[in-house]
This record gives sequence, C-alpha cells and structure tokens, in this order.
Amino acid sequence: MARFPGLRRFMRLDRGSRGVERAVNEELQFHFEMTLRELMARGMDEEQARKEAERRFGDVQRTRERLATIDRSRVGQQQRAEWWSAFAQDLRYALRGLRLKPGFAASVIVTLGLGIGANATMFGIVDRLLFRPPSLIVGAERTGRIFLPRSFRGKEMLNSYTGYQRFLDLKQHTTSFDAMTPYYTHRQALGRGDATRMMDVGVSAPDLWKMFDVKPVLGRFFGEEDNQPTDPHNVLVLSYGFWQTQYGGHRDVLGEKLTFGPFEYTIIGVAPEGFSGFDDSALIGFMPIASAAQDMGGAKDPWYSTYHMSWFEIYARRKPGVSPTTADADLSRAHQLSYQRQFDAEPAHQTPPALTKARGFLAPVLAARGPEPSSESKVATWR
Repeated sequence: MARFPGLRRFMRLDRGSRGVERAVNEELQFHFEMTLRELMARGMDEEQARKEAERRFGDVQRTRERLATIDRSRVGQQQRAEWWSAFAQDLRYALRGLRLKPGFAASVIVTLGLGIGANATMFGIVDRLLFRPPSLIVGAERTGRIFLPRSFRGKEMLNSYTGYQRFLDLKQHTTSFDAMTPYYTHRQALGRGDATRMMDVGVSAPDLWKMFDVKPVLGRFFGEEDNQPTDPHNVLVLSYGFWQTQYGGHRDVLGEKLTFGPFEYTIIGVAPEGFSGFDDSALIGFMPIASAAQDMGGAKDPWYSTYHMSWFEIYARRKPGVSPTTADADLSRAHQLSYQRQFDAEPAHQTPPALTKARGFLAPVLAARGPEPSSESKVATWR
C-alpha cells in the first residue's frame, strides 16, 4: 500500500504548540498502524504484530519529543516564509499602484506625512505644556506655584500673582518648605543707541539656585548679600546661550558691564547650558529681584513693604515628607496672618478677614496644568 507522509504534512494546517503536538501524535499513529498492517499481511496474528511494531518503534515518548521539535522548527520556518512572501507581495502591489496612479499615490503620501507631522507637533506641544517639568529642577513632584485665593463679594478669586511683602510674610510664617522664591520675566531695553533691543531677563531671589541642580559654568550666582531691598547690587548671571552668542564663550566676561533698562549691571557668572528658570523663555540671564525692582514704588510706598503691588509669582518646594495637604494648610494659615496684618494697617480700605476667607495652596509649576488651564493647553488637548 502506497504511503505519502510528506503529502499529509504538506496538507496539515495546524499552527502553534497544540497543533504541533497533535500533528506529532497523528504522525506516530499513522506509521504505527501502517507497520501493524504490514506485519499482519506477512502472516502474523494481531497480537504478535502489535508487539513487533512496539519493539520496532522503541521509546515512543522520545520519538514524539524529537518529532515535535522538528515540526516546531518547520512550522516556524513556514510562518516566516509566509510572512516574507506576503510582505513581498504587498510591496509589489503597492509599487505597482504607485506607478499606475502617481497622483493618487502622491496625495496619500502627503496626507500621511501631514498627519504624522501634526501628531508629532501636537505631542511636543502637549509634552512641553502639561508634562515636562522645567529643566534641571530638583524635586519636581514637590515643587509648585503658590496660589492665594480670597473671596470678594461672596465669590472666591484665584490669584497667583502677589507682591514682595506678601512673599516675606509667607516665608516667615510657613515651615513646610525648604525653598521659596519670587520669579518673573522682566523685559527691558538692552544696550544703548542703535544697538538697543528688547530682551528678557529672569528675576528671582537667591533660593532659585537651591531649587535646581545647577552650578555656575563661570563665576558665581547672586546671593542674599546682593538682594538687599534697601541696598541692591546690580549684578547679572548670564544665560549660557547669551554668553555663547554675544560673548563667544570668552572666560574674561566676568566683571564686564551690561546696560539693561535704566541701570548698568555687572556680570558675575554664567548659568549652565539648558537652564532657563521656570519657563522656556530665551533669557539673557538672571538678576536679583532687589535690583530689578529698585525703581518701582515710591518713598512713602516702597515696593518691598507694601501690599498694594503685585507683579510676580511665588514658587516653593515642599520639604521631603511633607504632604500636599499639610503644605496647603500651612500656606492658608500664613496667608490669613498676612492678610490680618494688612487689614490692621488699613482697616478702612480692606474687607474684614472673616469675609475674605483667605487661603493658600500649591499648584503645579506648569501654568497650563491649572488650577485654571490656559487657552493654549485647552487647544493642545482638544478640550
């Protein structure tokens, strides 16, 4: 009787480990039955033929494992061959379509390119606005912007901008933070005459440097001695990019003078590459708030001791182990003490503390994340 085990294998459609195991069992059973029939045809009875067939096959389990290994290898080779064959066929079909309808193909390619580009651009915007913390920041999960809400005519007003006296009160009456600084971007005329141009500088207190993993590339950062409100030092720490583009990275830049707005500043250091404070602005550098604000206010109402001027935000970092709830309660208590002090100084011009319901909380560093999402973040997230 003719046998075609190769044909049986070729026609088998089993896939996967279970299919291989089933196929091996069928293969063994087929060969065993054919051997049994041959022996019976030679004159053996069924029992003798079965014993002889079992003797010839020997260790069936070992044979089964060997055949299973061979079949798995063949199945894997067949699957890879089928995949490459299908891929080649699809590629040939696509190339033939491109050749026959070049206009349609071009429109499809352009559409795909625009779609991929738009998705990549949108991801970059959302990542920058909502997810990526400022470069080099230390303890990003513990750092945020301080909001100081108060009620006016029964409605709570969210506000993150405040003044220097309020900042001093918060720093004095809170214990939950290991760093706290005012921060804003100041735009002024840089230079004199025809070379004048409008540029931005980051303004802060010395705690800024504690909140980032930074060391000066050159010189030093400004400290408390430079930030005395009644005796400010007009010093400037250059950004790395401005140092490279405007001074060619020369190390003798320390001590040079730079005119920014109405004042002249002495360059005392260079910030590291990639550092841009709490925003992504292209800055010329960083200066202490005492020197940036020295021409604000008046003799009777100086900028550093009044509650009537608000122009910067406060950034703070919780101490390790301090929960957000504890920090917010600490801020609320400090804000209430600060407002009580303001009310005591001018009771006729302030709403009673019981009606203002002053409180405080630490919001995300990234303004687009709230508590009042910006229009840019709403567009970026398609809300």
